[in-house]
Amino acid sequence: MKKLQALLFCVMMMTASLVGCLGEDSNNDNEIINPYVEPEEINYSFTGQDSDPAVSSSNDDELIELTMTDGSDLGWARVVVKISVDAGAWITCAHDESSGEGCFFTKTESNPNQYWDVSENISISEDTQNMCGPTPCSIEVEITKVTDIEVVILEDLVVDAN
Repeated sequence: MKKLQALLFCVMMMTASLVGCLGEDSNNDNEIINPYVEPEEINYSFTGQDSDPAVSSSNDDELIELTMTDGSDLGWARVVVKISVDAGAWITCAHDESSGEGCFFTKTESNPNQYWDVSENISISEDTQNMCGPTPCSIEVEITKVTDIEVVILEDLVVDAN
């Protein structure tokens, strides 16, 4: 085992001694070249507003609308929208169809692509239960992007529904 460690150490020392000899000549000897380039971080921003018409005692009201104001195309398969009405329990909204789980969100534009783009809106609606109305309520919204390696909260905002 010690022979393997000694051999590995010698190879590392020989490699380190060749640094700078094999590359192009540079005016800046202190320049560090990083072969790994980190992915560009994308900042997202969203705004929210009350939807029309006014909330009622019905169980299918459209509550609020959200607009992506900054960011990059965000695939619908990676978007998770959660709401909390008047500081209540968090509810995960279904996408594009009623699921009976409390809420769902839909893209308000007629463009049927697979992405939420800058300046596009979604609406969040009640789904089989009256969560807000006939009196106004405060809705906290959490927009999350889920990837294979991480879950990132993109926005947490509060919008009043009237």
